[in-house]
Amino acid sequence: MGQNNSVDIMISDRAIGGLLIFISVVVVILYLMCLFYWPWASFVITIPYVGSFHIRELAIAVPVIIIVIAFFAIVGWVGVTMATTPTPEEAERMLREALKEEEERMKAEAEKAEEEKKEEKKEE
Repeated sequence: MGQNNSVDIMISDRAIGGLLIFISVVVVILYLMCLFYWPWASFVITIPYVGSFHIRELAIAVPVIIIVIAFFAIVGWVGVTMATTPTPEEAERMLREALKEEEERMKAEAEKAEEEKKEEKKEE
């Protein structure tokens, strides 16, 4: 049974991969047709409260908007990471404190275990 499940997963992964390739090719063809195929390029889309656009304008503007938003989202994420990451000195201090606490905890456990052994010997 274990082998059968892995075969099913592999087949489904291959099917998903093939589907992704197919979708990619279709989207690229549609995109190029929106840009260069004249009957489609002159097609006008009206968006309520926004205005009318040729599909060719939208085919250029929408990906550019997505790229700009993605770029600045990544820049913002890098900024947050840089702002919240401790300096090497702070990280070293926190590590020393954590090691000291762990050392103290281990000593306390060792002392407790030693006392329990002494109590067991007294009971015998």
